[in-house]
Amino acid sequence: MLDWLRPVLEGHGEWEAVSGLVNEILKHGTGAARQRSVYQQTGSLEAVVDLIVEETANGLDLMPN
Repeated sequence: MLDWLRPVLEGHGEWEAVSGLVNEILKHGTGAARQRSVYQQTGSLEAVVDLIVEETANGLDLMPN
């Protein structure tokens, strides 16, 4: 899909940002996937909330440099 969108994204100067973010999501998973993983590992909703708070407070550093 990115290959299909690339010409338009490049035309708007957005290719680097969008492709970088997509690669980070593919590398780290979505927020929902990370939350499910924590719950599967711990069985604790408190641990899931702790993850959400930590990621919100600290940021995910998903913005490409």
